[in-house]
Amino acid sequence: MTDITENKYYTPDISEFHVGFEFERHEGHRVYYKEDSPVEFNWVEKKWDESQIRVGKLRCEINDKLIRVKHIDHEDLVALGWIELSKFQFAIGAITQMSFSGQSASTLIYEESNYYDHERETYRPNRNIRFNGFIRNKSELARIMRQIGITK
Repeated sequence: MTDITENKYYTPDISEFHVGFEFERHEGHRVYYKEDSPVEFNWVEKKWDESQIRVGKLRCEINDKLIRVKHIDHEDLVALGWIELSKFQFAIGAITQMSFSGQSASTLIYEESNYYDHERETYRPNRNIRFNGFIRNKSELARIMRQIGITK
């Protein structure tokens, strides 16, 4: 039987960390149950701040699987201000949209507008792609949103 947390979380790479990066850290002691039951951890939500944890200690905790990050999901998109238009379409603001198919699929962020085609005498859609790639977690999406000018 697969534990749901195996798919919901992943162990990050040290290169993903930046000020404000959201992760969970095991704190306290491991709680052991019967031999056939999994080990339970006390996970605490954190935001990376270089003054809190030294990089060397962080590397050790990542290697020991004491740090985990939640894969981006629908809840994260809504928390960052995106509005669901359909199952895989989200919008923020008047013209910025996102195609998001889940944690293992490519994400496309684009501005959609219309322009008048004089030759065909009709309005046609125009997509200005702002980002095309993979986004693993909420912190990464927030950083990309700042970089491409959606938020400040």
